[in-house]
Amino acid sequence: MAGKMTLGQMAQALNRPAIQIMHLQKTFDLPVFEGAGYSPAYFALLRKLVHLNLLGISEKSLVELWKTEKHLLQMLHSDAAG
Repeated sequence: MAGKMTLGQMAQALNRPAIQIMHLQKTFDLPVFEGAGYSPAYFALLRKLVHLNLLGISEKSLVELWKTEKHLLQMLHSDAAG
């Protein structure tokens, strides 16, 4: 998938309803863009989340890991800037 995508295109590529993609955005506190504003990296993250869930990893576990990773990155960034 080259170039920017819309929410509908991502949902179709992931074979998921758009409402499920919006649920992932809200649950993982991901940015929401209008129109074709979603990058290939954003799509790759959503694809990985969907695949991990299909492998039986609970959404709750994924959210906890996501929050931990974000916190660590914030700590590293503030340490590098300080």
